[in-house]
Amino acid sequence: MNKKLYWILTFLIAVLTSCVESAPEEDLLADETPIVKSKTINANAIKETLRSIPSPIETTNSIERSGASCDVNLLNDVDNIEQYQSTYQKAINLGVYGTDLGYLNLYNKTVTSFEYLDNI
Repeated sequence: MNKKLYWILTFLIAVLTSCVESAPEEDLLADETPIVKSKTINANAIKETLRSIPSPIETTNSIERSGASCDVNLLNDVDNIEQYQSTYQKAINLGVYGTDLGYLNLYNKTVTSFEYLDNI
């Protein structure tokens, strides 16, 4: 009996889903695109926001003053390069490896830096 019920439900689902008329992709995109009014952002607010972000030199100085030691476990492993397939993933990882390279350079880890530079 369960087998018969399974096939009946499968048949009904197949029939019901095949009867649904699909809209052209262009129509779907047009219906889902929200209309957003643009807002004007004050130029001074943008400048203040950008000023609050520390520069790379300020960040480097802060790390040096803290006396923290180099921890290579914080870095993205150079062997992970094969995991990044899409252009987006490669672009993001370029920034990650670039940051890791700067971190290694801060601690004068020249040998390890070359591995990251090779991946970049």
